[in-house]
Amino acid sequence: MPTGLRQHLLDQISPERLTKLTYDLVRIKSYTGDTVEAAGFYAEHLTGLGLAVETVTDFPNSPVVIGRLRGGDGPTLTLNGHIDTVPVDHPPVELKDGTIYGRGAADMKSALAAMAEVARVLHDNDVRLHGTLQLIAHGLHEAPGGRGEDITAIVRRGLGGDAAIVTEIGVDDLPVVGMGMTIFEVTITRGGDPSHELMTPAGTPHPLLAAGQVLVRLQELNAKLQREPVARIGPESVFVGMVTG
Repeated sequence: MPTGLRQHLLDQISPERLTKLTYDLVRIKSYTGDTVEAAGFYAEHLTGLGLAVETVTDFPNSPVVIGRLRGGDGPTLTLNGHIDTVPVDHPPVELKDGTIYGRGAADMKSALAAMAEVARVLHDNDVRLHGTLQLIAHGLHEAPGGRGEDITAIVRRGLGGDAAIVTEIGVDDLPVVGMGMTIFEVTITRGGDPSHELMTPAGTPHPLLAAGQVLVRLQELNAKLQREPVARIGPESVFVGMVTG
């Protein structure tokens, strides 16, 4: 892309539009597994920008929105983001001193707004792409409510592309390598029937105390990993997100 055109397109980015779309998205509650309203709003917005929009409802309460700005027969670049939020109540959305406060503002509805703004600028300036710009917003991301089942389903159905950028990373540089993530669920039990504390024989294993030992070991493992950074990324980590008993 010529330098002059690149700068012209950058100059067309509208902070006001970014703010408004982010605010409107945050205003809509979209807890993991219940994102119909937010997805519908985003799909309607992308349609209004001139994109070809498809909504996939393999998971009816968590539709996947796919918007495409088509150009030539060249490669497809996907901008990907999740529209769901951690299901924790939050005060109503507020714009204060240039910052939007509300559930999902940073994680990651502002990024979805940025994706849409990229498509708008290209469309409104009649930029002829060599290939296709593909925007994807999905709603089964935040564990344990979601494990990416919706995005996995559309990939298995044949949704493809030649490159993808996950827009969640809030930095100015583009990371080209990542750790990935694995979620483990550990269940600790003992044999025999449940029993009252006063009726339990001495020496009977206690699952909760065993779980405590597991947590200590995980903490030790995490400390060890912090001393062994991976090139260009930093150290791996182990995080305990939930314990019940």
